[in-house]
Amino acid sequence: FHQLRHQCSDGTSLSTHTSKPFIISNSHINSCVTYNREENMCATLTLAAATAVSVMAAPSGNPLGPGRGEWVVESPEAHGLSKSALDAAANDIEALANFRYCMTIVKDGVIVYEKYFSNTSESVYETDSLGKTNTAALVGLAVQDGILDIDKPIKEYGVTPQAIWNASGPDYFNNVTMRHLLAQSSGYGTVPPGSKMTYDSDLYIQHISYTLTEIAKKQGMSGALEYATKKFAEPLGIPDLYKYDALGVDISAGGGQMMSCRDIARVGQLIVNKGKWLDADNTPYQMADPTYMAQVNQPAFPGIIDAYGFLTWLNTDMTRTAPSGETRQHCCAPRWANGHGTQPPGLKYTTCCAPADNYTGVKIPCDVDIPVLPERPCSDKPNPECIKERDPSEYVVTQNLGDAFPDTDKIRPKQSEAIGFGMGQYAKYVFMHPDENVVVSTFGQSEGHELACDAAYDDGYTLSLIWNAVAKALAVPPSAKDHARSATETPAMAPRVGTPRPGGDRTHASIRAQMAELTAAEEYRRVQAANGNVSDEFVGACSCTCPPDEGFGKCFNIPKSFIVGPPPADGATCPMLMVARFPPAYAFCPAIGYPTQCDPSQVGQDICETMHGQPILKVSECRYVNNGSKTFASGGCRDAIPRSWSDYGCHWTTKPCQPTPFFPPPYDV
Repeated sequence: FHQLRHQCSDGTSLSTHTSKPFIISNSHINSCVTYNREENMCATLTLAAATAVSVMAAPSGNPLGPGRGEWVVESPEAHGLSKSALDAAANDIEALANFRYCMTIVKDGVIVYEKYFSNTSESVYETDSLGKTNTAALVGLAVQDGILDIDKPIKEYGVTPQAIWNASGPDYFNNVTMRHLLAQSSGYGTVPPGSKMTYDSDLYIQHISYTLTEIAKKQGMSGALEYATKKFAEPLGIPDLYKYDALGVDISAGGGQMMSCRDIARVGQLIVNKGKWLDADNTPYQMADPTYMAQVNQPAFPGIIDAYGFLTWLNTDMTRTAPSGETRQHCCAPRWANGHGTQPPGLKYTTCCAPADNYTGVKIPCDVDIPVLPERPCSDKPNPECIKERDPSEYVVTQNLGDAFPDTDKIRPKQSEAIGFGMGQYAKYVFMHPDENVVVSTFGQSEGHELACDAAYDDGYTLSLIWNAVAKALAVPPSAKDHARSATETPAMAPRVGTPRPGGDRTHASIRAQMAELTAAEEYRRVQAANGNVSDEFVGACSCTCPPDEGFGKCFNIPKSFIVGPPPADGATCPMLMVARFPPAYAFCPAIGYPTQCDPSQVGQDICETMHGQPILKVSECRYVNNGSKTFASGGCRDAIPRSWSDYGCHWTTKPCQPTPFFPPPYDV
């Protein structure tokens, strides 16, 4: 065999672009294609050889991701990473960011590491606001298709208002653009769009779907659901993504779709790729507009909303001046008082700018001028008083990653401002690092608490604990032991891994089969009742949401024997005497974990006693977070059992339970 010299178009050697083994055969080839990390595109490599030979790469993934197919799994060492370092990071995350279901790490378009703390690689979970990341990417397709201008008022697309847009007097609907909705700056009909951060998951953000529906109809489609499924979900390899949104021709723009760790990693990879994807023939194409997709991870309104892009939280460094010269306004962190904490002078609603007693670490300034209105109640019930309100607990001191960590324990080196993250309630995350072509996804049930903003629910704290562990592991090169272990590994299609839950795994396939069976049974029952063959024994249903405030739960069909007097009105709270006869919430609902910062003086102690008046259990005792540090400690707790139905409530509907994966059967009490 003659030696081959591989010269890339950017002057670097082939070894800097791929570490896959090559098999030499006897047929002729003049060039091969590999991935150019700098340009995020394919570059031709000229093979200078004296003799005609061919170079065939061993089975490997594509740096753009899996396309419609399955993920490819490769060893961490093939991408310059250490499995032992990643294992150590996963152990730290399990102890401190409890509790987790799954974690998937993708680098260069392939899965290099997975950890299933519970359930399997096929298990799907309700995404809550993490599903907003889907919406952000989806809008990029409409921009690429040339059918949407995000700076054009949505009214000009034929959208009619479906929320209160004049809560403070002026009607702001005529000014609202897609950019305002994507940047969570609709204004709640209270302040001018784009002037404040006004985080929303329901009435206002849903106008994104209404706009896509009007646009889709002009393309001969029924609405946003058909457009999103055919143009986005199916090419991504997640065809059932929007199947159960149950909003007619619309989708749930605020999230809530059922996804696995591997599923949401596909969306993250598309954003990292700046909209490039693989078609059905594995040929690269521009699925979403590249300029738009780059803006997903950039401040949407610099100088006002600096730590939020297009439905994506950002790692903007607030200690620096923006490239355009604006002073950054420290808005906003995913930290919410939710009715706990202190009430600053002049504000009507409680916030959490006060630290825990005797805590001398980082301080969250109680800045009442921060440009953000409190989500609750101003999103749910917009009113003129909201124009004067702020939520100082959302102040970003430095960067969202590690913001609540003590100054001596910030994540080092300082993390890139290019990192963006999608986020769902109770620590459902996807991290996107375009500079490194890295995507990290994780699902769980965690309510983070830190000492700088006492009594708050701080999603940024759990987010930072996870990234702190992952970032350190990504910086560790493989050891000789790692290389020796990986020498026998070859790239393969991602297998199903993990242990199914005792009641059976909840996957896209199982949900599809279950929903088909339920729909057929419900139709049979309806026909029989219409023909007078059976009497309808149910007078309605109670739909109970899992506590403390989940997007899923349980529905119970209510027989006549449960009703004393007239049944409740549609939408009313179910009577407690009725709810008391239901199976308990802990039979269906998950417990919540509490990653909790503790004082270094508590290291080695069990910090878990009670929280929200409930007994909680120790997952890990108070321990130092960083090696060598004596200033930053954290511990892990979790509910002894999930709280009761009454902690959030059950609501009456006059119809029997409808088949939905969010409120799965059995339905009969």
